[in-house]
Amino acid sequence: MEGEKEPRCSGQGRILVTGSVPWGGRVQLDGSISVDGVDPVDPDVAVYRFIALPYLKSMLQKRELDFASPECWVDRFELGVLLSRTSVTINEVADGTFPLHLAPAYVQCWSRSSQSDVLMRAYSRVVNSGTKKTCKSERNRCPNEDGVRVRSTPRKLMSVLKEGSPTETSCFIGAIEYVEQQFIESNLSQIVRQIVAEALGHEANDHLQAILARAQEFLGEPKASARLLLLKRKAFEQEAEVRVILIPRSRPLKKSLGGSWRSDVARDRSKQPRMYIPFDPNKLFDEMTFDPRLRPVELAERKESITKLGYTGKFQDSNLYKPAHLWIQITLKP
Repeated sequence: MEGEKEPRCSGQGRILVTGSVPWGGRVQLDGSISVDGVDPVDPDVAVYRFIALPYLKSMLQKRELDFASPECWVDRFELGVLLSRTSVTINEVADGTFPLHLAPAYVQCWSRSSQSDVLMRAYSRVVNSGTKKTCKSERNRCPNEDGVRVRSTPRKLMSVLKEGSPTETSCFIGAIEYVEQQFIESNLSQIVRQIVAEALGHEANDHLQAILARAQEFLGEPKASARLLLLKRKAFEQEAEVRVILIPRSRPLKKSLGGSWRSDVARDRSKQPRMYIPFDPNKLFDEMTFDPRLRPVELAERKESITKLGYTGKFQDSNLYKPAHLWIQITLKP
């Protein structure tokens, strides 16, 4: 039977709907959300964010946290991006082809990894005599490109969001589930099939309009959107990512995109790629760590520059690239 076949999905984001398979996750209290198979985030466990130093300085000067729309991301298989590039065709419905759009969402990415060479190098570039043999300079030749790692906790992040977010905004924190690309495609197909089955399960004069209405209702629901944003391909598994997700539910606000799902949501989201939340860095950040490949004098300069911007918290030096010296003692018995 056609409805018993596996979901069919092409790499170009076009889905053929053949039946209905339910999909769900579980939602935790206090703003924590997870998908099946992934433990909820401990509100007091340390999380880390690796960012470029100029970005950190701007954040401290403006006292604003920057949340980006998934449309800004590089990974085209993020579901927030993939949905906007997906069209659905239903063979049994006249003119049954329509696009999909997730409710507008804004995300900030953190990590459970405190010592990550991959993330440090992704957000920090240091070129000196210690990192490049042909470089004669002791100082970083790219001083505007080195990065910093900040530490906080999910509890402190949620506290900042409760104080600074617009009233009509849903806030979630969750750990990423890393899955195969095929799972993401199959999962998306299952969601669409569920939407279609639920829409056609009620009497309606216009089946397509009924499906569109159910899609708007389903994809515009904040918890459903947050669950979808917690799936990512295994190629990024080393990031050990935790996401802070904001989903506006009201009319447009300054620097943000407002609420109700509309057919032109993708166009509007492209005009509003970021949301900014006011915050106190001394309430959010527990410590800061600069790129350990910098020389001691450069580390001191960067600490001083951050302190002048009002940061009063701790600085922690990293031993990620510290040369190791092992002392092995052996006792030979006669």
